[in-house]
Amino acid sequence: MRERPLVVSIVGGLLGGLVGAAAMSAVHTGLSRVRPPDPPPPQAREDDSTVKVADALSRTFRDAPLPESAKPLAGLGGGLGFGAAVWLGAHVVTVPALGLAPSPRSQPRSKEGLELALHLLFGVCTEQVRRVVVRLFG
Repeated sequence: MRERPLVVSIVGGLLGGLVGAAAMSAVHTGLSRVRPPDPPPPQAREDDSTVKVADALSRTFRDAPLPESAKPLAGLGGGLGFGAAVWLGAHVVTVPALGLAPSPRSQPRSKEGLELALHLLFGVCTEQVRRVVVRLFG
């Protein structure tokens, strides 16, 4: 009886990974068609990518920016840790080590911030689909 929930969770994770990859690809394609914004002035403090994603979600669903008091907790959430781990393990370490892409250290911060945000999106999509599959079939 214990094997079924494990198999369902693995299948859910695989399906979630496919959905997450599709979402990541669609957003990346859409954003690449838009002219990137001008870089902020050097003295402006910039939030990290996780906080930017949370702020964008807050603006979309609450019609209000993310409160300053919520920013320290903004990096927490289902799938964000997984997305960050995939970004670090695949995008930052493995892909450059295999010579498939240049090191993120040689890329503009804005490009790497986008890559991290896309991988966080991947992680969230993967986890949410996995949860639905487990709830339905587990």
